[in-house]
Amino acid sequence: MGREIENTMLSNLQQIGFYDKGIATDYFVQFDPLNGMEMNGVSNKDGSLGHYVRTMLNDKNGELQMSYEFGSAATLTTPSLFMRTYPFYDVVEYLKVYPNFSYIIADLTKNKFDNRKYEFNIRDHKTGKNNGFGFASLKNGYTNGGEIVNENIIRRVQLPQSYFQNADSIFNEIKNAANIALQVQNNALIIKEKYKKKICKDSVKVDFMDNDEYKSICKEDEKIAQLKTKIDAKLAQIEQQKQAKRQQQNEQRLIQARKAEAMAAQRRAAAAAEQANNQAAWDSVNRSIQNMNNNMQMQQLNNNLMMYNFMPKRYDVYLH
Repeated sequence: MGREIENTMLSNLQQIGFYDKGIATDYFVQFDPLNGMEMNGVSNKDGSLGHYVRTMLNDKNGELQMSYEFGSAATLTTPSLFMRTYPFYDVVEYLKVYPNFSYIIADLTKNKFDNRKYEFNIRDHKTGKNNGFGFASLKNGYTNGGEIVNENIIRRVQLPQSYFQNADSIFNEIKNAANIALQVQNNALIIKEKYKKKICKDSVKVDFMDNDEYKSICKEDEKIAQLKTKIDAKLAQIEQQKQAKRQQQNEQRLIQARKAEAMAAQRRAAAAAEQANNQAAWDSVNRSIQNMNNNMQMQQLNNNLMMYNFMPKRYDVYLH
């Protein structure tokens, strides 16, 4: 067990692991402090990278950014399979990467502000843009499929069931590779802790490089504690932003609901006014008809009186 250190003016690369004739074998931990990278992985028999977990950390200019990538590296005959998570963003990416293109699945299930659940696309490495057929599974249960050219949907299509089955198969491949990578990470971290116990003793000193620099790995827990404080602070800030956004959305929904209720009230008032106008018109018609009937009755009465005036005033009855 040992550590390989490459320290130059422009780089500071370190690797902890088992070495056989100067070549790292089995599980290892690799550091690149200048670029904020740590990799926990395992080497294949030919020395190439197998499964791994890569942590990227950028704390420059007061803007903390992090990502975790775990899966399996590409070989001469197989593509790389890995998933990528972002602690400060509600998205998980799953990638199956070939030399010329990649399958990319975005998991947005935890993003409360996006109506998509999953999105499947094909990324063309030459253009760096999505091309081909893709789809988005929505949180309301619907699925939108389409043909994409240079990131633009040129037409909506109904994809066959076999297309979704192939996407699901790719999804499972990547998740399986990621799960193996997490097991590899656990073993690599055991190697790391064993190495730290070996060198992090007051009695251990080196003269081939600065001793404090050599043993800086022994203060790793302090750095992790400081990093955790920054992470917690940023997560709290993000949660506040989410709460503000949720409140804004709720206020917008309330305003829209009030507008809808006001419009409905206006429609009800207009309908009531129209009904009142119609009723008034019918009442007027009814009064006119009633007046006409009354006039006809009076005219008939007058006619009857006039007829009475012209009728004989006596009746003579004769018995024979």
